[in-house]
Amino acid sequence: MLRLSRPALASAAVAAAATVAALASALASSPQQPPLVDGTKVVAFFEANDLSSAQAASKKSYYPFLKVPALHCGIYALPKGATDAQPPHAEDEVYHVLSGAASISIGPEGHGESREVKAGSIIYVKANVPHRFHDIREDLSVLVFFASDPAKADGGGSPR
Repeated sequence: MLRLSRPALASAAVAAAATVAALASALASSPQQPPLVDGTKVVAFFEANDLSSAQAASKKSYYPFLKVPALHCGIYALPKGATDAQPPHAEDEVYHVLSGAASISIGPEGHGESREVKAGSIIYVKANVPHRFHDIREDLSVLVFFASDPAKADGGGSPR
């Protein structure tokens, strides 16, 4: 049996506590990227803040996090002043603005509808209808829901 003196035991406890604190700090400062849920689970839970952090860490404007036969979801982010160059999608979609402020144009260029959007706005866009965010006044973070066609092999669904 190993016997430690009180000072040695106290020193070991302090070292262990410092190691645990350093590990906790490292984990907190580098957000874990939630895995893409691919339809093998019956239920999945997500936190919008965690997904937004993972999207930012990915350095891509679109971060997919759910892909099941009838639905794809992701976080789409555009910085202030950015240009949204996404093409029309072959799926119906719903946008829920998590944060930021911008305008969205829906419909053919010059003949569609343009509206201001902000945190809390929800926008439905029918499949194959041109649309884009513009006049992005504040960094924009949007939760995107794509209605996928289960008959398609890939199901589609992602802004580009």
